[in-house]
Amino acid sequence: MVACTDDNRLTWISRNLQITDKEGTPTLLVPNNGQLLFHSHIQQQRSRGVPVKIVLLKPRRVGWTTWAQAESYHDVYHTPNRTGFVASLDSDSTDYVFRMVQRFDANVRPRRPAAATNKKEIIYEDPHGSQVYAQTAGKIGLGRSFNAHYLLCDEVAFWPNAKSQLGSLTPIVPETDPNTSILIVSTANGLGGEFYDRYWLAKSGDPSDFERFRSVFFPWYAFPEYQHIPRPDFVVTDEEADLVALYNLTDGQLTWRRRQIDRFKGDLGLFKQEFPATDIEAFQASGNNVFTPTQIASQKRHVTDCRTIVFTGPDGDFEDVHRQVNCWHVARMPIARRQYTLGVDTMEGRLSDVKDLKSKLDFDGMVIMDRMTGEVVAVWHGQGSQDDLAEQAYWAALFYLEAFTGIEMPKGFTVLKYFVSKGYTKLYNRETHDESLAPLQSENYGWRTTLITREWMVKDFITAIRDLAITIYQGIVIDEMETFIKDKTGKCIHMPGKKDDLLFGLMIAIQVHKRCPLTLGSDQTHTSGEAEKPRKTIASLAYSGAIDPGNEYDDDDDYYDGHTY
Repeated sequence: MVACTDDNRLTWISRNLQITDKEGTPTLLVPNNGQLLFHSHIQQQRSRGVPVKIVLLKPRRVGWTTWAQAESYHDVYHTPNRTGFVASLDSDSTDYVFRMVQRFDANVRPRRPAAATNKKEIIYEDPHGSQVYAQTAGKIGLGRSFNAHYLLCDEVAFWPNAKSQLGSLTPIVPETDPNTSILIVSTANGLGGEFYDRYWLAKSGDPSDFERFRSVFFPWYAFPEYQHIPRPDFVVTDEEADLVALYNLTDGQLTWRRRQIDRFKGDLGLFKQEFPATDIEAFQASGNNVFTPTQIASQKRHVTDCRTIVFTGPDGDFEDVHRQVNCWHVARMPIARRQYTLGVDTMEGRLSDVKDLKSKLDFDGMVIMDRMTGEVVAVWHGQGSQDDLAEQAYWAALFYLEAFTGIEMPKGFTVLKYFVSKGYTKLYNRETHDESLAPLQSENYGWRTTLITREWMVKDFITAIRDLAITIYQGIVIDEMETFIKDKTGKCIHMPGKKDDLLFGLMIAIQVHKRCPLTLGSDQTHTSGEAEKPRKTIASLAYSGAIDPGNEYDDDDDYYDGHTY
């Protein structure tokens, strides 16, 4: 980012606005490096004559809320008939934030005469007439009786109803006035939620478009003060060497980092929460993620531009398409004498939130994995007809050399029925059969997610990621990994509003791989659902899929009994 500052504004703030420092001593607000970086981002929009609209993901102890207040107060003080509005989490935090404004106003020279001043408002006398208000985020009708020019929303990630609250607040700032600002500011509070969504929406926008909301985040190592003189015998650890490779850290920065981790009694997660190196790490460190940032970063190194296709028939014909949903994302074409597994996690048109009748339809996820290398060679993500999905699954299974296929039951009944009607032999069976296949109407076809098998699926997947046993090329799968968390009961599930269909499709593909014969060559026929001798320990025959406890338990905790089969 090109440095952009308003020197007159910076000079006035540093000479006239007073704060209390960390030791409790009154001092002038001379901007630190972090505050200067924030100011530069604000100026990127202000200097172009467009409203300032920023979503700021802040670390702790940088003073960005203080600076946001200073920017707003500067404009209220200098410009007649303008209104600043501050909203924070609760009454305590709102009082704390507004006391900054009161301190500014009490010590600025010359002081403007006020018509009213109390712990929630400052109103200057006419003819100046500008004013500053504060409200808590939990207040009924938040901001509805106001018009404002400078809006600061603080710690939004912790607001109880952030979506509706921001929905009522942001319209109070006129869109057509270039001399306005909306600053949505917060530390991270886990993966998901309105602040999380707004931050990533802002970050995903066109960086050359300065009229939209812009995301702002700075890693801890961007601040020059975060370093310490290393000892003469300083030696970089293996973990630190990875950080040096990623972020080009100096020994002084690593020494400072070690001292901070010691302050947190060795709690690396707490350090990452307080001093994140990346924006996703900030959200992950404050949540309860299944996968570590290192594991996700390791898989991200493999992400590539995939070919998007749909199959047009059973003979391997396909056509390229220019879309990201309802298509295959192909990273690798089939290789002779390889074997593949296909995991199908279908939703059969079910709502994404079964408790909300207005929620959108859930997605279907299908994943194809190379059994020899562990590469995820192709994935399907989409919504639509189960008949169309069944065709795509069947044609893909044929294309990938008659992939061993596991279809999640009972929701995948339509897909399974299509495979059976075509006489497809390499279908996963949940019980051991004779050397010849059981009748095609066997009730044991398909993968059944139960209370027991779900736990195994997730554990095996976590182990595969940890041991680098699989390689994921598709960014949409990594996206689901980043929002796969443990809820309050310890269950691994997607964050609210996020997806895990591809993850469960991959989990099924892994389970099918473990349980079906693996031979060289591509012309083998499936003669048994019995698990091969595992390369890793399998706890029991039930674990291998030969016993079905029969308790339905899928990845959204609801039950489905719409089919008899």
